[in-house]
Amino acid sequence: MCAGPAGLQSGRPGKAQVEFGLLCNAAGVPVAIEAFAGNTADPATSPSQVEKVKERFGVAEVVWVADRGMLTSAQVAQLQEVVGARWITALRAPAIKQLVEVGSIQLSLFDTQNLAEVTDPGYPGERLVVCYNPLLAERRARKRQDLLVAMEKELAKVAAMVARGAAGGRAGLQGAAAIGERVGRVVNR
Repeated sequence: MCAGPAGLQSGRPGKAQVEFGLLCNAAGVPVAIEAFAGNTADPATSPSQVEKVKERFGVAEVVWVADRGMLTSAQVAQLQEVVGARWITALRAPAIKQLVEVGSIQLSLFDTQNLAEVTDPGYPGERLVVCYNPLLAERRARKRQDLLVAMEKELAKVAAMVARGAAGGRAGLQGAAAIGERVGRVVNR
């Protein structure tokens, strides 16, 4: 079975929105649907779907597959309490960063393979599978480069303003505080 939200929204502020919890069988055929208020967060739809599968359909063991927005840490904690429930989801970036910092994930793993299984005491009894996505890495590297070029362009404008200020120009920038504030705005953007 698969479950997930399907929010319908108008894209206009003040217009009604509806959130649907859709339950599908293994073939992807919808078998149940539930409407939620439009302001219902995706994770809030999970508990009722878990109960629906167990009670209404008499399914004893279910593997829930969900994205990070749907199956949060709190939802995983709830699923741990449900007999026969298992899950497949992704960790959020801060959790992955922490696994790298404590050495559970070593980036050198990806020198020879794109997929590896790791363990960590913070995830007892859980199977953690890590993978390297070269397409995503390339896209992120390209975005980073574009951002660096844009920042250099904006910092060049600040440098020109400082030069005008040093020459006594009206539109110039003078003083460490003013220059630092302007550079800070560029860097933070």
